[in-house]
Amino acid sequence: MRDVAFSAESVRVRYGERDVLGGVSMQARFGEVTAIVGPNGSGKTTLLKAIAGLVPFAGRIAFGDSDARVLDRAERARRVAYVPQRTELSAAQSAYEVVSQGRFVHHGFAAPKRADRDAVARALRAVDAAALRDRPFIALSGGEQRRVLIARALATEAPILLLDEPTASLDVAHVLSTHALLRTLADEGRAVVAVLHALDDVRTRTDRAFLLASGRVVAEGGSESVVSVRSVRDVYGVELVDGAAIGFRRTEGAP
Repeated sequence: MRDVAFSAESVRVRYGERDVLGGVSMQARFGEVTAIVGPNGSGKTTLLKAIAGLVPFAGRIAFGDSDARVLDRAERARRVAYVPQRTELSAAQSAYEVVSQGRFVHHGFAAPKRADRDAVARALRAVDAAALRDRPFIALSGGEQRRVLIARALATEAPILLLDEPTASLDVAHVLSTHALLRTLADEGRAVVAVLHALDDVRTRTDRAFLLASGRVVAEGGSESVVSVRSVRDVYGVELVDGAAIGFRRTEGAP
């Protein structure tokens, strides 16, 4: 069995008077792509934020043998990189400068070194965004911004990658290349955890899945078994029809 990257045990998050997560337990493993799925409002984004240390929670989250609560912010950032669903960035920074933020956990306020610049360049190439490096981030399209934010997370070189709807706003070619990138990262040994809505992609492009409904895990296991006729009917209220979706594959030789 692959090593556990992190585990969450009975995680609860409360916003005001409402329990957004009502006791979620899950694990993610190095070398796998893990999907978190569920209807809108089921707690998927909140779960990622709890793992990333962005919202207070009850319960326990551990990275290997280390309890998340004993890690300082810098140590957690070196272990876990988070790609949000939306960004509040509004400063007049170039795409290169945004991606360079991912290296702060390594060099702090010191001047970036060659290794930092190389990591930023690799991250931009990985998401097909090298041509965007000098453009203002706020002038980019939603899909272009998403690719730059993924590059920022990659630049941290953290072994655990959390992504909230990483393919939202992307055209079909970049959806395919993003899934290919996530698979490559997992094959290289990282733990990749992504909130996804396209259930056909969950079934075919991820290893394990956790299905949430009303702040609780209602199904977990291999992705194809989790995205089943019964679970889709029970949670989403629709019928899963095998073979009904349009499919795409990357063109040979395409970047």
